[in-house]
Amino acid sequence: MDVKEFIANNWKKGLAIIVGAVGLIGAGSFFVDGIKPVEIDGEIMLKSWDRHIYIQKLETVKKSGWTVPKGGRVYDTRWEYKSTERVPSGVDQNGKTCYREESRYATKYYYEIDEWKDNRVKVANNTETINRAGEAPHWPEVNDLQEGSERVGRKTENYEITIKVHGTGELKTFSVNQTAWNLLKPSDCVKVTYGKFTSGRADSVELLD
Repeated sequence: MDVKEFIANNWKKGLAIIVGAVGLIGAGSFFVDGIKPVEIDGEIMLKSWDRHIYIQKLETVKKSGWTVPKGGRVYDTRWEYKSTERVPSGVDQNGKTCYREESRYATKYYYEIDEWKDNRVKVANNTETINRAGEAPHWPEVNDLQEGSERVGRKTENYEITIKVHGTGELKTFSVNQTAWNLLKPSDCVKVTYGKFTSGRADSVELLD
């Protein structure tokens, strides 16, 4: 087979390899662009905070399992399928062990148990703008717990700034940590760095002159 004949018979394969290579280069470029941080400059128009305290209530729930946790009150038991196991069933003519599958059964317990569940939430929040001062972050008051059946559960807090992007006028809101939030104020000009796929959270905020 001469060179011309070889090229005629294999040009499609060669093209596929070239296209594939270009595709890989493009995918790599997309991946790099995707993880490259984004930077924007803008003026802080407002900053806000919110804090939540979840109030839990003691509730009786029904569950089932192969064991009963401490505090569980069994109201029924049943003999039920639990799993399938491979067990030896002999050897073949070559001396190799053969196996068969067997169903395993066990006692399953049905029980009631008291658990703390989120029932309601207390909220404190505030917003500070260029023309209006804000309150310092604080936790909401909790003074109405039902003794014996309610308790304070998890707490969450969030701090945000909203900036007006220089050049476009677009408003963008970012979550920041409390340390950065405390140092910033409306009218400050800042540079915000964030990930393309995490645009709601600032990786860093830098004050500009």
